[in-house]
Amino acid sequence: MIKYNEQFNLAILALRKVLVNCNYDLLIRELKLPLWYFREPGFVHYGHSINNRLEKLGKKNELLVRLFSLAQEVDLKAVETYLLSKDLINELVNLGLLLFEGDKLRTDAYSIIPFLGTYSIATIGTARSMGAFIGRQSYLVATKMFEHNFESALDLGSGCGVLSLLAARRAKRVVGVDILPEAVEVGKTNAVLNNVADRIEFFCGNMYEPVKGQEVDAIFSNTPFLALPEKYNLVSVSSGEDGLRFLEPLIDGLFRHKPKTTAIIANGLGNESQPLLINLLKKKLLSKRGYQARLLIYSKGLIEDDFINSAVKMVLGACKDRGEDITKEEIIQDLRYIYQKLKVDYYYGIILEIENRSSGQEIEMIDISNKYNLGMSASLRHEKEISIVAEIVSMLKRGETTLSLGFDEKEFFTTSSGVLLKDLTGRMNFNAKLEQVLGINKKF
Repeated sequence: MIKYNEQFNLAILALRKVLVNCNYDLLIRELKLPLWYFREPGFVHYGHSINNRLEKLGKKNELLVRLFSLAQEVDLKAVETYLLSKDLINELVNLGLLLFEGDKLRTDAYSIIPFLGTYSIATIGTARSMGAFIGRQSYLVATKMFEHNFESALDLGSGCGVLSLLAARRAKRVVGVDILPEAVEVGKTNAVLNNVADRIEFFCGNMYEPVKGQEVDAIFSNTPFLALPEKYNLVSVSSGEDGLRFLEPLIDGLFRHKPKTTAIIANGLGNESQPLLINLLKKKLLSKRGYQARLLIYSKGLIEDDFINSAVKMVLGACKDRGEDITKEEIIQDLRYIYQKLKVDYYYGIILEIENRSSGQEIEMIDISNKYNLGMSASLRHEKEISIVAEIVSMLKRGETTLSLGFDEKEFFTTSSGVLLKDLTGRMNFNAKLEQVLGINKKF
């Protein structure tokens, strides 16, 4: 388990150099199915022929992917010969990122995930570490983040710190807060890994406690949202029996910190007409405090076996990690009891935006669930463009001039004005550089 200390900064930066020199982000992108690369950064979706494909990368790159993406055991001697020096390996072991297993080496349930131009160490595979995990919801919050300008930001439930890393591109000061010590340690490590440690602070604490009395321009949050009986006490996945335990104090607290904008993953339960969150927002009387709320419904469905089984899998894993003996049937029974008690039969995927404005509709609900795919959703098209552009910029900085794009990716630039690329690259001439880097012309 990672335990950050400034003495490891040189080792973390040395690891970054390895990732950059090996074009780690491009390696992972080429090995993943394109659709899932943009929607599930925390999941590995490799094809069946992954071993053959890895062997064609060369020994150094193969070891890099197996160790830091697949979290596989690899031969220690091979790593020392082709990838990392013995001293660097020892430092990363002392940091808690790597573990010795006899003559093998592996990560301690960590993966390094290329995420919109960042390298994010995140936890995988075990519910012990769900608190430092990256999932699709992080992408959704990130897309809303790119729509705003802000000089200070607060990331509540910061996890591995990926939202803080992204916010640091725009803000002069970012604070990440998480109640889980491991998440805070991983976040601090990631700040160094991405050269933004001078703009980010991470604190271990409950909600707004570490930033009491401070005002911020923006608040972002991807907090737990699973409705679960209190007896399970799973802080990293559960938000109380109604699924609102974190959302209520989060909304209450934001008024004291006076953000101009807030983007929160507020997934939860409800009925066919609306989620339970609507009643909570009405109780908060947002307009009387100068705020308006917008609920973007990115998914919606009946509570059926697939939904319940996903929750059960998460709970079983967490209980197993803590050495607790509980059956699948018991969890299903507890979940069905909660749904009956709350009188809910639908689940909602929600991006909750709360903005500082006193006019307009107090609570607006917009259903975008039928457009939640890369071909139709404007926000997801935007995030994909950002990711591609981040790669272009990274390559330009390395002096490279070719990038292979698929047809669907080229389509983005057919209608793109190039504003985003110009914003990221300063005085670059969009058309000239785009043609140079992509190896294409404007007609595609």
